Amino acid sequence: MVQNGASILDLNKRVVSLDAFRGFVMFSMLLGTFGLKELSHYPIIGFIYTQLTHASWRGFHFEDLILPWFLFIIGAAMGLSDAKRQKSGEIYRVRLTHVTKRAITLFCLGFILSWIGAGKPYFGPGVLQILALCYFGSFLFLGKSIKFQFGVFGALLFIYWFFIFVIRVPEAGRNSYVIFKNLVYLIDNKVTGSTTRWGYLYTVITSTAVVIYGSIIGKLLINRTSHRQFMKTLAIFGVIGVFSGLMLNPFIPFITERLWRQLNELVGIDEVQRDVSRSVRGSHRVECAVHSADCGACKGAAVLSHGHIECGGAQV
Repeated sequence: MVQNGASILDLNKRVVSLDAFRGFVMFSMLLGTFGLKELSHYPIIGFIYTQLTHASWRGFHFEDLILPWFLFIIGAAMGLSDAKRQKSGEIYRVRLTHVTKRAITLFCLGFILSWIGAGKPYFGPGVLQILALCYFGSFLFLGKSIKFQFGVFGALLFIYWFFIFVIRVPEAGRNSYVIFKNLVYLIDNKVTGSTTRWGYLYTVITSTAVVIYGSIIGKLLINRTSHRQFMKTLAIFGVIGVFSGLMLNPFIPFITERLWRQLNELVGIDEVQRDVSRSVRGSHRVECAVHSADCGACKGAAVLSHGHIECGGAQV
């Protein structure tokens, strides 16, 4: 990284700050809960344990910050990498081909892993598939100006909210954020035939918005004239985002567990997309049409099929 207020970042060197942040996020993904559940009745330990688990539906914990951080890093790294490729003389067509190949490879790998995990062809959500779609979608705007990218960022968040607001969902109506009864899950069920509580296709809109935002920050990092000014800009963006999110929260509530919404993106929070076979446990309870009981203790992920919530695994 360029030091002492140099006019531009040295694209041939590693960006230490980004590497450090990436390492922190990867470490956070591996934290788990340290077996703290048995001691969670103690106030301080209970608070730590809660932050290392996902919020059941509304609100957010530390664990819910990891995926938006990861998407942000992808965007920032894209901005740096693309600038380096342009500097080396690569034309847009070559760079687009490179990104397309990587996106297809990543998507196919994710599909194969989902297939293996489900034991059959599975067209539902997967971490790598989502990353591939966001990676490719955000690259299409990478060469645009920062103002244009900000416009796209805002437009994606508005579009996501607008259709949730105007499209009526069976049993819930318009503007629904009820679990398993909202536009996110309706689209997934119609297109893929199954729905997990994390959401998939429609949430790619806001996922892509996060990557685009990260690429904007990457550009600002490259073009910075001073470290102090760059940090000041980040602080301003952060304050505006948090304030906007909190102001809108009464009308568009914070929701975790992969129901990504524009409010979460404004304050940089969201859900870590786990493997589709992750258990639906703990405080989360849903009516299961298979077991005719709460499925909070089921090993498999709950899915919405033919209008009923079913359990994807055996009951414990």
